[in-house]
Amino acid sequence: MANVLMVDDCEKTISSVSVYLSVFGHSVSCFRGRSWLTKLDLKEFDILLTTSHQDHEGEDVFEAIGRAKAANPKLRVILSCDRMASPAHRCAAVAMSLGADAFLPKPITPDGLISAVGTSA
Repeated sequence: MANVLMVDDCEKTISSVSVYLSVFGHSVSCFRGRSWLTKLDLKEFDILLTTSHQDHEGEDVFEAIGRAKAANPKLRVILSCDRMASPAHRCAAVAMSLGADAFLPKPITPDGLISAVGTSA
């Protein structure tokens, strides 16, 4: 199973997603805040699950994806995007062009989550 790093500002999302992934045998480390890119060894993780509106030390999420992939080229990135925050098609297209491996629209559903993690693992 995958070692997943989840970065999100929403405590409810962190709680539900981490519990659900754990039930399916994945190891989940959750992080809130701005300094995850500099504090964590990204080589320890298989998958990064983050959101399009997360603040990544002043970088937007697309710059953060590029930095994360540079630190760990084998890292699979799943980007979740709030349908209300930005058009999903734009978010998905830009994320994929910058190295995201899967796109997950919010609200995150259990089936969508397992499908995205499964295809990225």
